[in-house]
Amino acid sequence: MWPLLGIAVVVAGFALRLNGLNYQYWEASFDSAARLDSKKVTASGSVDQFNLSPKKRDPNIGLRFTGVIQLPADGAYTFYTSSDDGPVLYLGPQKVADNDGIHGTTERKGTITLKAGAHPILVNYFNGGGEAVLKVSYEGPGLKKQEI
Repeated sequence: MWPLLGIAVVVAGFALRLNGLNYQYWEASFDSAARLDSKKVTASGSVDQFNLSPKKRDPNIGLRFTGVIQLPADGAYTFYTSSDDGPVLYLGPQKVADNDGIHGTTERKGTITLKAGAHPILVNYFNGGGEAVLKVSYEGPGLKKQEI
């Protein structure tokens, strides 16, 4: 279902691996990431990291990124989203970091305890106005905070 792009980040002998990242892109007005499915998808494809390269305009866009992360060790992982409007990050069915809503650039975080291995990751994002900003970061056992 998701391509294996094999992007790895290595710190202190451990690695978090992002195994592919697909996106869906909308050109529409949103006030919440929860409303992405209410509009018709404009484009889709794949990228190698969480970024806004698929967008063709500002504002009034939406993006959904889906992929798989490979965690190197059991333990508590903290995931961060930094954006001007609202990303929501899920690992499997669990909402981990909720930054939904129209606001200035804000960072939100959430911590989840996970087993080593593959985990589905999903980020819903929209830009309702102003400059589009999206950063997704993490830290975990033996891993310093860094962007995915």
